[in-house]
Amino acid sequence: MGFFSKDKPKKQKRIKNYSGDSSVFHDELILQMERNARETNAMKLSSVYCAISTISDTMSKIPFNVINRFTKEKIDDPELYYILNMQPNEKMNAGTMNKLFWTWVLTEGEGYCVPVRKYRTTRVERLIPVPPSSVSKMVDADNNLWYTVTLSEKNNLTLRYDEIIHLKAMTVDGINGISPLEYARNTVQSGLNQESYNEAFYKNFARPADYLKTVADISSKKTKRDIIDENGKTKTVDVSLKEVVREEWEKAHTGDKRFKTAILDNGFEYVTVPQITPEQMQFVNSKEVNVEDIARFFNMASCSFKLGIGKQSYSTNEQGQICYITETIVPKLRQWEQELTLKLLTEEQRNKGWVIKGNLNAELRGDSTTRANFYDKMRSMGVYNINEIRALEDMPSIGEKGETRLIGANSVPLERLLNGESAGSATPNDLTGTEKSTEQKEEEEK
Repeated sequence: MGFFSKDKPKKQKRIKNYSGDSSVFHDELILQMERNARETNAMKLSSVYCAISTISDTMSKIPFNVINRFTKEKIDDPELYYILNMQPNEKMNAGTMNKLFWTWVLTEGEGYCVPVRKYRTTRVERLIPVPPSSVSKMVDADNNLWYTVTLSEKNNLTLRYDEIIHLKAMTVDGINGISPLEYARNTVQSGLNQESYNEAFYKNFARPADYLKTVADISSKKTKRDIIDENGKTKTVDVSLKEVVREEWEKAHTGDKRFKTAILDNGFEYVTVPQITPEQMQFVNSKEVNVEDIARFFNMASCSFKLGIGKQSYSTNEQGQICYITETIVPKLRQWEQELTLKLLTEEQRNKGWVIKGNLNAELRGDSTTRANFYDKMRSMGVYNINEIRALEDMPSIGEKGETRLIGANSVPLERLLNGESAGSATPNDLTGTEKSTEQKEEEEK
């Protein structure tokens, strides 16, 4: 459907501030999710499963806060924080819902979530995920976008674009989402074909089908066989000798029986077909190429797939993780933040500069040595104080003394340098400025 379609949405029941109907609304959505639950064939491919699982797991563990974009200070909103990071609804925790939501985005191309608000207020009470297959979109004559959520055959819910959270993996019209699996269809099918061959190859004991050879043409020869007709009576019919030999041979030499000694008569000769090994077919190499193709479609590095493609080292994997966060996760997180800010915060709150932001520090801080060097530099430049560093490490504050910012080689309090004191005359341990310098003591003695 185009963005400038003139079709008007059908008149349907619309629930405002879902209040008393919210629990029923949620239960009907859960039932709809169970009815629409289906297995995606592409997820049977290990590389696709790994890509979707890795991205959705990362998105599900990012903590969110409400901050003021002007002052960068956190806004204390316990109710909204609890919904975003703990329990968005009574049937799911935040990690479960976010993982489900992003699995829909990556497999179906789009994900939906309905904010349910308290009765006669603007406070968000819960977030309810909606299966993409239950949502249809319509653009009216005024170019307003409407969503219809199908709860049952007779119960539909129509929402404005600002009443539902809608994320898209990829879009060409701004309305409909496209999954990476749509673009990777040929690559995914090739991978599935490889898995099917792999299963059949080992199921057949890693042996191709051999054949029986005879000097005489037996296709025209007939033999007698007893069969049971539709009435349950036995009768004798003429059948091809070739078909009888084929059926009897397959019956006697399949599975474990194939390793037993075969006794051939009537001039038959057993001929072995030269086996084509997986190495000759470059089976392993082709699987690695398939994994690299899937990685490109999901914009991920090969090290994210837990494979040793190419030369791997600690520094390479560390840079790969940073690349994964900055190039794969950050674009998705920005879209997620924008939707949450627009759909969960009121216009008045947004005008104050309130935004919802995800914290990626935990994903980027690396090992303990790297973090220590980073914190040391940030502390010596006066960017972080001790309490802020401890907060990033999930440690409690040490009180008022931990709020002092230090700067310079001697870690002098920033406020004292701004007052005109030099690093040489200021004592590093004198955070309050009460300890006297050597020059001051000599002056007092005189």
